[in-house]
Amino acid sequence: MGLAERFERAVNRNILWRFFLNAETTISVGCAIVGVLGVCYNVITRYILHKNFFGMDDLLAIVMIYMYFLGCAFASYDRQQIKADILSSFVKNPFKSSVLRAFQEVFSAAVCGLYTVWLAEYVYFNFEAGSVTSVLKCPQWVPQASLLIGFFFMTVYHSYNGIFDTLSAIDISRERKGAS
Repeated sequence: MGLAERFERAVNRNILWRFFLNAETTISVGCAIVGVLGVCYNVITRYILHKNFFGMDDLLAIVMIYMYFLGCAFASYDRQQIKADILSSFVKNPFKSSVLRAFQEVFSAAVCGLYTVWLAEYVYFNFEAGSVTSVLKCPQWVPQASLLIGFFFMTVYHSYNGIFDTLSAIDISRERKGAS
């Protein structure tokens, strides 16, 4: 068993890791259900009953923002995020491909980490300022916290993938040395 497999097995056995993955999935699914039901409620009350629930748009925006950014985080974990990855289609060498993936993941983790720090400061600023949404008067930091949470987990998952890909490159290098 190589270093990458041992690392992956150790992380996936961690109860906190599994808890966060399950929580993200559960909250995302819950937000999607609430979002769809909220839109259906809006359509029925506005266009059939000719009534309006003032503030429903604010509420739906908050729910959908959480769903979106938790989905982004899970896509980072699952390596399903959208990327313009032309270079990897030209690199056929497994070692070089693994090194390239590791570089991409570490770079993505660094960028997401910078956003996480910036968002932490931004959310804290709005928390201190006491700003609220226009209709429901919900604290502005509540929807903004979804970005912070999403980017935090994107940083964690890109770091995890970067470490895994680095260890994979080491494993491939060791296999080559052992084979020669």
